[in-house]
Amino acid sequence: MPNETADSFVVNSGMPTLASDEGQEARNRTVRPWFAALGGLGASRPQQTTITAVSARNEAVTGAEVLVAYAIRNNVQNVQDAIETVADSRDLLDKGQLSGEAQKKFYEAFAVLASQIAPVTVASLRASLDEYGKETRLFPWEEPQRLSCARLAARRKLRLGLIILIVLLCGQFYWAAGTNLIRNLTVAETAASVPSSGSGSLNATPSQANSDQQLMLARQLRAWYRPFAHPPLHEPREVEAKPGWIKQVVVGSLYVADVLQQFVLPMLYGGLGAIAYALRTLAQQSRGRLYRVENETADSLRTWLGVIAGLAIGWFFAPDKSTGAGLGALSPLALAFVAGYSVDLLFTAMDRLVAAFSGPPPTQPDQSGSRPSPLSKLPNQPTANAV
Repeated sequence: MPNETADSFVVNSGMPTLASDEGQEARNRTVRPWFAALGGLGASRPQQTTITAVSARNEAVTGAEVLVAYAIRNNVQNVQDAIETVADSRDLLDKGQLSGEAQKKFYEAFAVLASQIAPVTVASLRASLDEYGKETRLFPWEEPQRLSCARLAARRKLRLGLIILIVLLCGQFYWAAGTNLIRNLTVAETAASVPSSGSGSLNATPSQANSDQQLMLARQLRAWYRPFAHPPLHEPREVEAKPGWIKQVVVGSLYVADVLQQFVLPMLYGGLGAIAYALRTLAQQSRGRLYRVENETADSLRTWLGVIAGLAIGWFFAPDKSTGAGLGALSPLALAFVAGYSVDLLFTAMDRLVAAFSGPPPTQPDQSGSRPSPLSKLPNQPTANAV
């Protein structure tokens, strides 16, 4: 059996490897990605940590420069030293020398800037100013413009509000047309049963003109709620059956009108009120440079809460037609809009109502672990010296 040399194959753990330098380098190239994936290469971690630290310092200096630009534009006082420190820190960072005492001075200057322009923050400035926004276009044929997150949020709210407003107007006109037909048909039926002049008895048979008017109004009313009629009501050919058919049309139309008035329209009005509040708040935050990207989630949830509040407001505040002042003077749709606009007020009242019936919270046990002595609960005993 020939002697093995250094350049021969050596079996190690069942895997053939090269013992020469070239073989060792080939094995390193094969094994290194495995250790890199498992975090086994100790040389990659310090390098990654260094890059992360430099990126964090660069992000901090960039944020401080955002505050400096805002302070200069708005003539903020008592920040001259902080501005000079931030400028020096940028030079040191570019040279790779921002560390130790220089880094400490930078963070102190950053804190001074943040306190002087509060409640405005770096995040609110980046979300409110167009120079830090995204390039977008409203229409495909337009040139792209850099718009801030606040302006993009305003566009989304305006589109949603416009959609709700269009659907609301269509539903309002549809509901108004149906209720007007129902009212006219009810008036015609009432006039047909009024006693005629010069006669003390009721007109059992209405006049031909009044009957034709009722029939015309009933046909228009049937056409109004036909999309919701299942099965559809067909007009009978017999004259005797027409009064019963008219009553069926009125009953079905009243049901559709009630659904629109009590459910569909209040939800739309509540959503519109929530959109109005969101737009007003967004305008104030944009003016004061206080808008943050995190506010978008709260605004979206508030819109749905406004829809729910508009639906539920009729359960708590029933309009009183006998009075002409207070909440009774407002229609249910106006109350739904107010509830959507002031969602916080409605749900705060509901929380207080629940808290009033749930009772006070249970007392917490003593955290020290000590218990009162049983003797402390006994009545005071007379002492031996007492007479």
